[in-house]
Amino acid sequence: MHVAAARRAVAGAVLVIALGGGGPVGCRPDDPASRVGAQRRQFSASLQGFQVLSSSPAPAMPSPAPTASPARKVGHGAAAPSATPSPSLEDAVGLVAPPAVTSDVELALVVRNGSPVSLPGLTLEVGLLAGDEERQHYRIWVDTSQIAPGATGEIRSLLREVPYVAGERFAVEVRDEVPPAERSLYREFPRS
Repeated sequence: MHVAAARRAVAGAVLVIALGGGGPVGCRPDDPASRVGAQRRQFSASLQGFQVLSSSPAPAMPSPAPTASPARKVGHGAAAPSATPSPSLEDAVGLVAPPAVTSDVELALVVRNGSPVSLPGLTLEVGLLAGDEERQHYRIWVDTSQIAPGATGEIRSLLREVPYVAGERFAVEVRDEVPPAERSLYREFPRS
């Protein structure tokens, strides 16, 4: 009786392994979005450096032309009226501050593919930090098709019109979990 019970137990175990694909049932993501999410979690990215390429200065505020007083007769020996000075900025009401100076910035990135397969590209999170505070946030798409599984690659990416101020820094990461409601913002996820 012991041999028959052992054979049934082994047969049941073989059946579970065959149905589960070599592991517990439900461990392998079957839907494409879950599969991409699992692959993304095996990528990492870091910033190797950055270079400020060009700046676009803020447009100059137009200076209003001085206005002349209405013409009137000037008696002999009297001085002619001068132009009235333009109003100062302190007197201005409702003016909008001029736009900040922006720069194009090239990021030098290192991306590691720890996944057993390649992804054609990856969305990275980039933060512009002033001290420990994030001043701006960007999502950038980088081509990872040439980074083989288990390999690391250098990638350059250009950010345009960044309000960079000397002394600030950038931080780069691969977001671990992307909620389903935000997956449309990431090109690597399939469109539903």
